[in-house]
Formats: sequence, C-alpha cells, structure tokens
Amino acid sequence: MHYTLSIPELHREQNLQQRMLIISSPLVPAQLWRRIEEELIQCRCLTVIAELPGFCGSYAPGEMPTDPALLATMLWGLLDNIDAQYRVPLSMWHIMSHGTSGHVALHMVRQFPDSVSSQIYINPVFALELPQNITRMKEIYSSAVSSRSAFARFLHYYVRNTEPLDRATVDAMHGELSRRGSADTFIRTLRQAQYTHLKGIDYGPTMVMHGKNDPLYTEQASRAANRLLPGNEKHVLGNCGHYPMITHNKATCDFLRGWLRFIERGH
Repeated sequence: MHYTLSIPELHREQNLQQRMLIISSPLVPAQLWRRIEEELIQCRCLTVIAELPGFCGSYAPGEMPTDPALLATMLWGLLDNIDAQYRVPLSMWHIMSHGTSGHVALHMVRQFPDSVSSQIYINPVFALELPQNITRMKEIYSSAVSSRSAFARFLHYYVRNTEPLDRATVDAMHGELSRRGSADTFIRTLRQAQYTHLKGIDYGPTMVMHGKNDPLYTEQASRAANRLLPGNEKHVLGNCGHYPMITHNKATCDFLRGWLRFIERGH
C-alpha cells in the first residue's frame, strides 16, 4: 500500500499535537490532497495519505483486495509502523476519508476505537445505486474512460464546479481509470460501497462534510450516514460537488482547522 508521510518542520515529539490519516478514494492521487496536507502541517499535524490497493501509487496489475475490513487491518498495520518509527506507540489518530473509502474508515474505528481521536468523512458514499448487471457497469466504465474528452464530461457531472478542472488534474484522474485491470478493481470497490451491514456506533467526535451539489450524496446516502454516524457534526459546502479537496480546498481547510482546534481543547 502506497502512502505519503508529512511531518511538521522542527519536529519534536512533544510538538506533534495531532496525527491524521487520510484514506484517499480511487480517483484521487495523493498530490490532489496537497492543499489539505499543507494546512494540516501548519496545524502541527503529522499527516499520512494512503492510496488504496489498485489505485494511484498502490496500483499493480491483477486482482487487488477491496474488502473494507481487510483494508482497515492493513492501514492499522501501516500506522503501527509509523508510530514505532517515531517511538510513540499506541498514538491516537484522526481518521479522514473521502467517498467510498468511508467504508474502510468505519471498519478502522470498529477494530480499534481507543486509537481513534476523531472521525472525518468527506462526501461519504454509504449508499449507492448501481446497475445489477456487471456487464452494464463495465460498458458505462469503458464509455467514461474511452477518451480524455469523454472522461472530462463524465467527471464534470460529479465535480459540479462552475470552472472546469485544469488539464493536469483531469489527466491525473483519467490515468487512474485507464490502467490495465482498473475496471475490475473499481467496480468491485463500488459494489462494496453499495451498502454496509455495520450498525451505527456513537463513538467520539465525528464530522461529516459534503458538497451541496454532490450527485452521490443522495437522500439515501444522507440517511445511511446518520444511521452509521449518529450525532455527527454536519457541514455543507455550497456550490460544491463530490471533490471539495480539489474545488473547495479553502473552505475544507477552514473546517479542518476549526475541527482540530476543537479536538485539541478536549471537545
């Protein structure tokens, strides 16, 4: 599993006030979290951005694991290694996720709740309507990635931004879905995200941010989030679609900065 690790300058263990794991989603390489990462570093927050197997820096041809419980175990192993490296065992971590990776975050919290400082979900996809026919899903996928222009149109529907994304961002995201074997991994990831049988758990401070115009954050998805994350603190980003870390990174940073201060004060 590929990850990036960023540590505040003039690092001293006593100055590392907080630690954040960002679980990226299939279409979002680590570099597209750059502005969020910079803000977290300014908040003296050690930051790990993990890219799930089969995508981004974790890409490899062949069948990749997509089971959320297994991925959660893998991520805890990664964090344990980082804690050991900096000689701070059993640290508390903020767990932040985007989109379908929210399912992995749920399992992480349930596996080791005492190691979780808080939960942050950005546009979580806990309920998703998909075609029942796998062949139809593959046809839609193939059509979306068939060319750069086709993918740009497909992406714009979910971005819902007044300004189109820059070419480098579109190319980076398009590249993720154009690799050999990515279709099967992506479709299995989506099907894993259709529904979770986990029960809600009211454990620790939890924040949900979502774009007001996100076509994936449906009423059904909102109800699922309320069921799985009772008592969550909600923030709605106006005029925003599914990728606020790209299109509305300033507002996202503002919410995160306030959230970390809230946690640091002992909520």
